[in-house]
Amino acid sequence: YQTLYTTLHELTLCMAPFAPFLAEHIYRLLLPYQGSKNPISVHLCQFPAAREELIQPTLEAAVARMQNIILLGRQKRNQVKIKTKVPLARLTIIHQEQGMLDEIARLEDYIQSELNVKALEYSTDESKFINLFAKPNSPVLGKRLGKDFGTFRKLIEGLSSNHLHQLQDAGSLELQGEIFSNDDILIFREAREGTQAVSNRFISIDIDCTLNAALMREGLAREVVNRIQKTRKDIGLKVTDRIAVHYQADAELTAAIAEHGDYIMHETLCSELLAASDKGAFSFEIDDQHLELTITVIN
Repeated sequence: YQTLYTTLHELTLCMAPFAPFLAEHIYRLLLPYQGSKNPISVHLCQFPAAREELIQPTLEAAVARMQNIILLGRQKRNQVKIKTKVPLARLTIIHQEQGMLDEIARLEDYIQSELNVKALEYSTDESKFINLFAKPNSPVLGKRLGKDFGTFRKLIEGLSSNHLHQLQDAGSLELQGEIFSNDDILIFREAREGTQAVSNRFISIDIDCTLNAALMREGLAREVVNRIQKTRKDIGLKVTDRIAVHYQADAELTAAIAEHGDYIMHETLCSELLAASDKGAFSFEIDDQHLELTITVIN
């Protein structure tokens, strides 16, 4: 809440010169949460000044890498057709700089939550997971190098991963007196055999996509939570209403509900979760499993 307040307060000060009425409206709504020393109007405040002691470039870079990790993880889930609600056992984050991995580790709760993985591991050995190779940008270099293109093509295709990292970091690389940029040399990444790795120019991950019965049951329990929450919304319940849920379900769903009943009850404010003999008022299909629910508000 403090972060939200600070963000809104700073935003109103920044936008006051070009959105004066909206800024004033938001500022007035924030007044009850401000100290008594603050001016009564946003237009009587000083424009925000930079607080350089709060700037953390390494943390900002780690957050940017975290966003890349989440995008790569979702990309891999889409490739193997595993929904995010189904948990996976392990995710390995791969980056050549240990300092960056240490910063990312501070954000691992977000990564685990977004990608629904049980455990995170870290590695600086990218070559164990990713095969890095290069090819010349033929339309550009063919015209530029002429008869020497064949010689440089062999040199480029033989570049080591260290040279390719150097090219990416520095933006240029010298080969036999010729300077090449990132536009001249195309860098490719492919997962090594036996891995589940995906990569971009910033970071790589290896995600264990092997599913077992326990992980599948946990995924089904999350789907049950989703259906109960949807039903709560559809019947107009308040967010704070406590409920009783009676259900009928096929065998796999029943096993999932039995194993993860405490989690389902906590997530849905459910005080009573019981199997019923009668049909439920709401019916759902979850991965070829049938579920029926009846929800009652507990006064």
